[in-house]
Amino acid sequence: MRVFVAVSPPEHAIGHLAGAVDGCVGLPGAPRWTPAERWHLTLAFLGEIEESTMDRIAARLDTVTGVSLRLAIEGAGTFPERGEPRVLWAGLSGDIAALESLAKRIRIAVRAARITLERRPFRPHLTLGRWRPGDPSGLGVLTALREYRGPEFEVTRFSLIRSHLGPQPRYEVLREWPLH
Repeated sequence: MRVFVAVSPPEHAIGHLAGAVDGCVGLPGAPRWTPAERWHLTLAFLGEIEESTMDRIAARLDTVTGVSLRLAIEGAGTFPERGEPRVLWAGLSGDIAALESLAKRIRIAVRAARITLERRPFRPHLTLGRWRPGDPSGLGVLTALREYRGPEFEVTRFSLIRSHLGPQPRYEVLREWPLH
């Protein structure tokens, strides 16, 4: 199964961002939008794993501790930084150093469960949309969202989430851990 560890912003923060994104839907060169119910902040992408490893992963994640964080969704950008954009993302502000520390502890725990992770550096963001190769990328969309600033919210937990791919992709929360 395909899994990742993430933080899901609360409904009020997602709703606020969705209002800003709605104003960009008709702009030329808009990406294929990710539905708001799938916006999340990935802390560690585990990829395809065997179901038999879930208990081992959960046991290691049980050891991760942390305090609640205050964040806000803010700004926008694209990946890659150079060349033809493929991903439109929203950034975050607030307790970013504590968030990075949490992501690092989660990644250490997952590696201790003998799961190989990508070596890509942690870049806190929510994926808002994607462009297919050759699609015209609309810098108007980026300009419209670059100055976005959403309401603050508290992060009180992180989750292990399964991604179901296919024509109707969806996420399933397998387990959650509190931050105190």
